[in-house]
Amino acid sequence: MTGLRFDDWDRVNSDAVVNDTITIRSSKTGEVSLIPVHPYVKAILKKYGGVLPHKVSNQKMNDYIKVVAMLSKIQEPVEVRITKGGVREVSKKRKFQLVTTHTARRSLATNLVLRGVSPYVVMKVTGHKSLSSFERYVRLQELEAMIELKSLSFFQ
Repeated sequence: MTGLRFDDWDRVNSDAVVNDTITIRSSKTGEVSLIPVHPYVKAILKKYGGVLPHKVSNQKMNDYIKVVAMLSKIQEPVEVRITKGGVREVSKKRKFQLVTTHTARRSLATNLVLRGVSPYVVMKVTGHKSLSSFERYVRLQELEAMIELKSLSFFQ
């Protein structure tokens, strides 16, 4: 609900929230993000007295998320392409096996763009410095092409 990287989330506390906006500097890029506080985030901060509980490691959190995704029946097969040593390997995995904390971050960015939010505005939330890196991150060209094609009468 914030679009923050896993490493930045644990620095969120009540002191970082002013006028229902989180202000935080990305530990990776140094970019400052101003993020509206979602009601869920507000409730979490309230529940823990403005200070988040100690977090588990990113690896352990990803293990937990995969279990939740599996129990949620996110089972569709997905083709996975990996290049190792110049050789492309293609395999099939279940979607729940691919879900990570970073999936939520990418999904937020993608869903905001799909709802018509300017990529430049989304970049301020995600902390991306350049449009080219953001375009690769959310596959912006493919999204824009799909949105334009969907608007054609042929697809309605």
